[in-house]
Amino acid sequence: MKRLQCLYKPNKDKNYPWALKHPKVESALAVFKTRKDAMAWFLSLGYDCATWFQNDRKVWGGLLIAEKNPENGQMEYELNVEKFDGQLDYNETLKELNILENGLRDEKEAADSLAQVVDFKVLKDHHTYFPVDDDIVIERKKSKKDLEIEELRAKIAELAALLSSTNSEFHDEIQDLMNKLQDSSSDKELLNRQIEILKARQEALLKEQEQNVVEKPVEKEVIKEVEVVKEVIKEVPVYVKEDEVVKFAFFGDLDKEDKVKALALYANKVEKLLDKIEEQKVTSKEDYNEIKSNIDLAVKAGKELEKQQLEEDSHKLLKLAELSLAHTQKHLSDKVVSSNEIKNSPATAVYVLDEAQENVRLAQATSYVLYEYKHVAFVPEKDYKFAIFADAQKAGLNKFVVFKWPVEKEVVKETVVEKASDEDQSDDWAFKGLVVFSFALVWAALFTLAVLLGLGLII
Repeated sequence: MKRLQCLYKPNKDKNYPWALKHPKVESALAVFKTRKDAMAWFLSLGYDCATWFQNDRKVWGGLLIAEKNPENGQMEYELNVEKFDGQLDYNETLKELNILENGLRDEKEAADSLAQVVDFKVLKDHHTYFPVDDDIVIERKKSKKDLEIEELRAKIAELAALLSSTNSEFHDEIQDLMNKLQDSSSDKELLNRQIEILKARQEALLKEQEQNVVEKPVEKEVIKEVEVVKEVIKEVPVYVKEDEVVKFAFFGDLDKEDKVKALALYANKVEKLLDKIEEQKVTSKEDYNEIKSNIDLAVKAGKELEKQQLEEDSHKLLKLAELSLAHTQKHLSDKVVSSNEIKNSPATAVYVLDEAQENVRLAQATSYVLYEYKHVAFVPEKDYKFAIFADAQKAGLNKFVVFKWPVEKEVVKETVVEKASDEDQSDDWAFKGLVVFSFALVWAALFTLAVLLGLGLII
């Protein structure tokens, strides 16, 4: 793929201020009166090319990638203005370039625009202008279809994980869904509905099974030595009502047991957020420091909790949360780095999908955790600068905390729940009766012996 720049250079030629130029070639390819004329002329040549263009303040405004589809021979276009400081409107720029929202070109409008390009100067032959060894590979944005397939694959994987923990009868249907996903001609919207229906059926089955289990708990304390606990799961029950509203809560105002649970949920959440970042992101120094500060505050809160007298289960959960946060601190720089050359702005910040599948700044996502209808942050409300999710349904409250950090040579106390049988109860009563009978027999023998001694019948 070739590369080109559309530059605003009024100092060079005030009559033709817009120049098409390769960054490694001294001379421009051609000069024009307007950017629209320059782009209309060059796009008509049909090159596979990445073209960066400026606005009339000499600020980079966007990137246009033009590439021929090898399957049908059509030119396809991808416009990006969000990551640039030129503040160009996406829809207006599409219109200027005669590009439709589906990524194809409006050929009629493009032809009309080209017909109006009559006053310009061609300085070099475009056939020989571009350096031979200067082909580049541009990272493309994922298409809507690719994103849709990824979302469906994630849903199927989640459903498969749910089924693997139960004696489910839906495994064949899961496999059928995976086969349909691989078929490019399948209806993805219909497939999504089928996934949701199957998930609802499975959840209903689980709920029914839970209601049918009746057990009488008999607690027994079992001590066993565990070399490494590879996975610890603690359930935090959440019951969502449609009219529930999430309110802000300062972490420091919670009681100590709630602090442990909230911190564990936060550690688990941040760990998952970083896992979603597949390639290292470069952001401004201010954005990076904000993310790091959020995690550091949580680590500090964990250190303070260590000084508290906690229940045994809470102590173990706190230890796991701190291990997770330490891991996150260590690997943050692997996922996000800062650069002094990047200006701090919403456009240059790092973004992730949160629990509600909303695209938010990583700095915002790491600033809080949702716990029991509370938007828990590690700073007081007057110092908190982000929005608070008021809708409990949309917020997506966490139900489980899952850690995978080792706990070496720890003695674990377990509570074993068993169902007491009628036979065990009968044996217990028989034993008690035998003890009472033996005691009465011994007491009668001693009494008789005492009477005989008193009468002098036994010498």
